[in-house]
Amino acid sequence: MEAVQSDLLEAKELAQSRLEEIETLSSQLVEAKKQLDTLQCQQQQLPESAVKEGATYKNLQSQFSIAAMEGAQLRGCLEEAKSLLMSARQLHFSQLEDIRFGTAGGGGVSEDVCGLEVCISEAVCCAGLRK
Repeated sequence: MEAVQSDLLEAKELAQSRLEEIETLSSQLVEAKKQLDTLQCQQQQLPESAVKEGATYKNLQSQFSIAAMEGAQLRGCLEEAKSLLMSARQLHFSQLEDIRFGTAGGGGVSEDVCGLEVCISEAVCCAGLRK
């Protein structure tokens, strides 16, 4: 009987110590949650100067500057290519007109071009009917 009572007393003491440990951990959890909330609020209210002085911000800023310069260069190249294309196109059209109306030499060229146009259009029509 004494062994059972000592076991019971030992179990009560163990339960009491576990209860105290749980209460301590619960209070630590509450404090940790408060601290987390405080830190999150501070993070959201971070001053702009702290962000701009950071290495990540400066790195991104330099990458953006480089990309903007490259974009401007590419826009210039695109405009130059467009103007070259337009001038080549105009030259090609004027050459075609010269060939069609026989101003580029040889009077029978316009007839040949017209004959080729007729052949091509007939071939396209026949190809369309076969499908």
